[in-house]
Amino acid sequence: MTRHGKNCTAGAVYTYHEKKKDTAASGYGTQNVRLSRDAVKDFDCCCLSLQPCKDPVVTPDGYLYEKEAILEYILHQKKEIARQMKDRCVYCPMSGRPLKLKDLTPVCFTLLDPAVGRVGLINRQDRYVCAVTRDMLGNSVPCALLRPS
Repeated sequence: MTRHGKNCTAGAVYTYHEKKKDTAASGYGTQNVRLSRDAVKDFDCCCLSLQPCKDPVVTPDGYLYEKEAILEYILHQKKEIARQMKDRCVYCPMSGRPLKLKDLTPVCFTLLDPAVGRVGLINRQDRYVCAVTRDMLGNSVPCALLRPS
């Protein structure tokens, strides 16, 4: 027996069907594991409701929420905490860090001007533009929030 003879994958006797069976058993890199574009939420969607925000607020960690959804979440958590009486702090559902109502910053997106002549060419997902450069905002564009100090 040669030096590599004990390795079953080294020889030609490891067939295509055996490789396919081993790959399916491992679950790595299969079609079911990969995520499509639909699995990623848009930049302007709430982390709780996954819907576009009408009245957005952002946490100090940069997570965007619909104001109504995060207020409802905070009230629900406070009721749970009062019921359990073991923890007096509300945690962010995304980062897990402590969250207070006063830490939320309101966000004002600049809407796309409907008077632009190329509106017919624009996707329905292109709803907002940068307030400074007037570039389209999207998931591939890094966004920043300017907050008064």
